[in-house]
Amino acid sequence: MSAEPARHLALVDGQSIDRDTGELVPVTVEALAAENQSIRDEYAQLLRNYKGKCRQLSELERDKQAEAEADPCWPLAARLFAYHSKVLNHPRAEWTAERFIFVRKLRGRKPVEQWLEECLRAIAGVRSDHWRVSQGLTMWEDCFETRKKFERAIEKCPADWSPPSGMPT
Repeated sequence: MSAEPARHLALVDGQSIDRDTGELVPVTVEALAAENQSIRDEYAQLLRNYKGKCRQLSELERDKQAEAEADPCWPLAARLFAYHSKVLNHPRAEWTAERFIFVRKLRGRKPVEQWLEECLRAIAGVRSDHWRVSQGLTMWEDCFETRKKFERAIEKCPADWSPPSGMPT
């Protein structure tokens, strides 16, 4: 957007101020109608642009979701999320492509088994960190959003930890 004066008509003693020159000019119905139409046209263009960007964003989100669901790690990561939600008491948390991407990035080139064990250790670490639990810092993002958070969570994993029963390792 270019820097231009406010798009409203200032009236002084029944006259308007010309936006370009700053001079007082007589107010006419035609001038007001032209200014009104100009504002309506600009609004209509901005609304079209906004709706177009919303459509593009929606398409990108659908593509991102489809790409995530096509990943071979998606089902295992969804089970991991369900486990996290259960043991850390987040029953209303929703599994999304964004949350999948957090945990998928952490896999890198590791074998699935090693990645899964590290993720389970991170969940156990968050669960055993009494301060984090008391502060409510047990959400998925608190554990998997960054490598630093992930590694800190793994460090908090109890030494006597063992994988939960029923989980493939």
